[in-house]
Amino acid sequence: CVGSQMLGVEPDVLFCQRFLEEEGVCVGPGCENGQDDDNFHIRICVLAPPAALEEVLTRLRSFHLRLLSSCC
Repeated sequence: CVGSQMLGVEPDVLFCQRFLEEEGVCVGPGCENGQDDDNFHIRICVLAPPAALEEVLTRLRSFHLRLLSSCC
């Protein structure tokens, strides 16, 4: 992602930072867990009641679609 290059951070780190800031959901960047170069992902650990999982997934989807529309 061009935005991450301009800021000097990995794309998955930027995704996680913005997801926390915009949606209040904390996830971990894959680059901190030994991912291969140019292979970006996030790690999710659910520590919320099962009923809250649907809300978290809704926020993830909404954020991801917003991010894609702003980058592409």
